[in-house]
Amino acid sequence: LLIDPTQGFPALFGTTNALGARNELLPIPNDTGFVGLQLFGQWGVLDAQGTPVPGLPGLSGSRGCRLVVGL
Repeated sequence: LLIDPTQGFPALFGTTNALGARNELLPIPNDTGFVGLQLFGQWGVLDAQGTPVPGLPGLSGSRGCRLVVGL
């Protein structure tokens, strides 16, 4: 787990397809002020049979990702 679940963070809710995949759009304004901005993310999935996140039974977590806004 790469985030602190006791702190507020944006959360998106939805379902996956039959293969367990999901896409999410992240609109970023066309503004050069965002170039170089780093965003970090991690998915959490309700999964009673998966590898649990310590302290959060029934939740499996993805590896983290880092996104850098470019041109």
